[in-house]
Amino acid sequence: MINRGLPAPPDDDTAAHIVRSRLQSRRPYGPSAHLVHLTDFLEDRVDLQRDDDFVKQAMFEIVRT
Repeated sequence: MINRGLPAPPDDDTAAHIVRSRLQSRRPYGPSAHLVHLTDFLEDRVDLQRDDDFVKQAMFEIVRT
């Protein structure tokens, strides 16, 4: 196994896009509401390199739009 280290941190717009993509992938088919947990983003943490507050804020921004 080759250790390549951490990737460069993405800019905020790219990180928000990662959050949006994860939310869309978790969305069930149909209009029903679905629960989202911060643990749903664990596999994206290395790519995101952001804390829970950033993820929460990105989700709130997505809901507002």
